[in-house]
Amino acid sequence: MEEQTVSFRQFIKRHWAYLLLVLLISTLISALLCTTLIASCKMDYGQPYFSYSLICVFWTGVYMLCVIYPLLLWLGQFGVFAGFFKEKTYRQKKRVFISLLRVAIGVFGAYEILMHGHYRFRFAIISIYQNRAGAFIQFCLALLFLTIITTNFRRLFPEILSWNKTYPWFLKLLTVVLVSFVCFYNVEELCESKMLTYMDMRFLNMLYWTVLLGILFLIFRRVRISALITLVLSYIVGVANYVVVMFRGKEILWGDITAWGTAMKVVDNYTFAPDHYFFSVTGVFLLTFIAVLLFPLREKKQPVTKRRVCRTLLAEGAVILLLFIANLTGILYGNIQGNFWDYTIMMAKTGYIPYLISNINYSGKVTLEDYSASAAEKILKNSSALLEEETEGEDSNTADSSDSATDSANSDAAADSKAPNIIMIMDEAFSDLGVNGDLQTNQDYMPFFRSMSENTIKGYLHLSICGAPTANTEFEVLTRSSLAFLPTGCIPYNQYVSSPVPSLASVLKNNEYQYQTYAYHSYSATGYNRPVAYDYLGFDKSEFVEEDDMESYDTVREYVSDSSDFKHLEEIFEKKKDGNPLFLFNVTMQNHGGYTTSFDKGEDAVEVTNFDGDFQLENYLTLVKKTDNAVSELISYFSKEKEPVMIIFYGDHQPKLPDEALKPLMGSQGGSEDSGDGSSYYSDVASRYQVPFFIWTNYDSQKQQDVDISTNYLSSYILKNAGLPLTAYDEYLLELKDSYPVVTAREYWDAAGNTYEWDETKPSVLGSYENIQYNCLFDEKNKLTEFFNDSSE
Repeated sequence: MEEQTVSFRQFIKRHWAYLLLVLLISTLISALLCTTLIASCKMDYGQPYFSYSLICVFWTGVYMLCVIYPLLLWLGQFGVFAGFFKEKTYRQKKRVFISLLRVAIGVFGAYEILMHGHYRFRFAIISIYQNRAGAFIQFCLALLFLTIITTNFRRLFPEILSWNKTYPWFLKLLTVVLVSFVCFYNVEELCESKMLTYMDMRFLNMLYWTVLLGILFLIFRRVRISALITLVLSYIVGVANYVVVMFRGKEILWGDITAWGTAMKVVDNYTFAPDHYFFSVTGVFLLTFIAVLLFPLREKKQPVTKRRVCRTLLAEGAVILLLFIANLTGILYGNIQGNFWDYTIMMAKTGYIPYLISNINYSGKVTLEDYSASAAEKILKNSSALLEEETEGEDSNTADSSDSATDSANSDAAADSKAPNIIMIMDEAFSDLGVNGDLQTNQDYMPFFRSMSENTIKGYLHLSICGAPTANTEFEVLTRSSLAFLPTGCIPYNQYVSSPVPSLASVLKNNEYQYQTYAYHSYSATGYNRPVAYDYLGFDKSEFVEEDDMESYDTVREYVSDSSDFKHLEEIFEKKKDGNPLFLFNVTMQNHGGYTTSFDKGEDAVEVTNFDGDFQLENYLTLVKKTDNAVSELISYFSKEKEPVMIIFYGDHQPKLPDEALKPLMGSQGGSEDSGDGSSYYSDVASRYQVPFFIWTNYDSQKQQDVDISTNYLSSYILKNAGLPLTAYDEYLLELKDSYPVVTAREYWDAAGNTYEWDETKPSVLGSYENIQYNCLFDEKNKLTEFFNDSSE
């Protein structure tokens, strides 16, 4: 006789009492297991955090309930004591003894797994509560062992074979749950979070994939096809982030998606070296994919009718509307703020998908509460008086008089001659890794740089980025803006430079000397939307090196060498028009990551001598040595030039090197392997956000060492030292620099060298700076262009 199919509704109607009873028992057991947590929470965290701790206890209970409830349902149906009284098996003493023995073995084994695993039993539950990696898996493994040992397989097999016919919805439901979890696992395990996501956010992360599977089901009307597509998409997202994290150290955000062309151009220069995380995820993905293919899902082919099409469109429209409302209200991404400075750590806690959605929202609509164009105008008109008033009484406003005196002396020296030609070089990944720890080598990797003193100002430029993206340092320097006041993960060249933006180039064009402005990048024009950005920043001409042009240049690792790059700068200078000075901005490529490619080092080979140096570290130091040689040649050339020339040289960021290469150098500065925050050990070490810089002139000027300055001030600082007229904005920034010499997305400094992290209580003077920057970048209607571009006489 053919078995009758039981729908989900019929199943609930028949067994609701049993399901409810088991749910109550499971809830009671979960609550009892969590009782010890409440006392621990109050003792460990104190009363102020007690309410928050209770929320964590609640989610701990929910997680345990999600395991205990199906366990009890399973054992009630297929356990060794299932049908114990109904079938009168209690009369069979041998069977009763064996059943009791299996239960004892199961309980003992589960206890041993909890006791001798990574976490002790009482603390295993606390570790789930504390969101420690592996604690919940250990708990699940213990209960899984108990389930296997106490399952009556003689009862299980006959019934399970008929389930697909009797309960066809069960296998489909199991497929959806399994695929949603595996999709979540694929992404998070490869996105550096390593499954450390907050417990309440895990459900939200899995729900995204469930919703996607549901949308695909509305289209295809097949659970299997929808599940397979969802699995593949999650794997692609995970692997894409895995590769980007390996090369750059940060996951993909909205700004990176807009710059995908740049990434594709340089990807060939990296070596893909997968680790056990990649292989474990790939294994789980393949096993799940095969399982879904083999699942005997009973899915009837449904004809395409008008009614079906209308129902599908209505259902999809309803889902899209709900998602739109959820996005507007913040429910879609858990109301998190996707604009944290070091987003790798926060992303590990919230999960990749909600953080990405939140970041898209924050990046797409840059707003400023209490913004006022009139307030910005008032400050720029009376910058000195208002700055003094705003900083009065604050601990951080003791100006550095020696720095101001040097600025004045330099400007006086430059004023005695005509306006200098200005060559600004942003050298790819140039840095001194010695600032991160004790680094001893067989030869100095930047001897010429260290020897510079005459007519030279040098020190450290403090940055908002480490490892990438280059264009953000470029943006900060040229526009005199700070990423501290922009959404995390944004790339302004791609997202915000869509109309004229005041910059150093436009200031020099508009002053009395009417500079020629020229931008040269020794790589493809596809990177970071540069051709468009340079036009809006006020450059008269921009030049790039495409693949067909590479034969004209010397290369190192398939990039134009710095030596060849600088020689081209000399050629551009020689061809400049007579009469007007030249502003030449250059972005190099020689030192770009990755550093796994072998190349001819010659006499420049640098080897680490005080520890076993990683080959990538030594490759990088050798590249820096080649740059130092090229700088020496460049300075030698322009020292003979009759026209006044000022050269500004700095790196865009420190290199992205693997933790194993940095660990012997930096030790425990950034944490340890078992810190469990999902981030690189050294992603938040202050020294990783500074690079050396110098300002050199071929005419007499003051010299200064150990200058600390952030990228947003550099252009104004250059104008001052070149003796050129300043805009109201530059005067404002130089005044601000005396009180806050470093303002980056990571931190800000006061004049005494004290460092502060960003929070809602930032000084009012920096709030005013943010207000002015917003006007400069985003307020097209009321933009105070004359204050940003026009120099005072």
